[in-house]
Amino acid sequence: MSIFASQNAPATAAERIAAAIRQEIEGGMIGVGEPLRQEEIAARFAASRIPVREALRLLEAEGLVKIYPSRGAYVTIPAPESIRELYEIRALLECEALRLALPNHIPYDMRQAEQRVALLDEAEDSATWSQLDEELHAILYQPAQRPQLLELIAALRRRVNHFYYLAHRPSDYRAGCQAEHRALLAACRSGDAAQATQALAEHLRHAGEVVARYSAQVRIPR
Repeated sequence: MSIFASQNAPATAAERIAAAIRQEIEGGMIGVGEPLRQEEIAARFAASRIPVREALRLLEAEGLVKIYPSRGAYVTIPAPESIRELYEIRALLECEALRLALPNHIPYDMRQAEQRVALLDEAEDSATWSQLDEELHAILYQPAQRPQLLELIAALRRRVNHFYYLAHRPSDYRAGCQAEHRALLAACRSGDAAQATQALAEHLRHAGEVVARYSAQVRIPR
């Protein structure tokens, strides 16, 4: 489990339903723009419509779902400008987390980070790629010892995880992303905070542009 994940287990029926749907959206099993029909969800989880409606509202509050009056709920397609803004905020928070973490990095952290980069080279599907990428960033930020900062970063990641999963499929993008990962690790090994945060900011800016361009091509089915 990623250190970005919440440590609180779902307590209510609505939270359990929301957790299951969230996992499927973030893993790409439910595609962007797809409808989430209350009657189908209720039958699947042997639940009434009430916890299903509440679960969809929880997911809407997280930015994963959009509920349209008279049309129902759909997996969110964020506007390109919204995605760019989210990645700008991510860069601010994640660069600060990295800056705070760098003095506390130990050789074990770097070995773990390098292992994730090596595994990313071998990742054959987008779900594995997304999970390893999240683990890599988590390893670099965890030594900051700022749990609330990490939770804010996690919340922002969840807003675009389902888009990240789809938008980062092309192999040519992955090659460039891996080059950025290696440059980031080299800067972290040097201990140069300015160089490391600059490498991270550029990496996130590039990722945000890829996701934003993908968002512009997707539409809610009519």
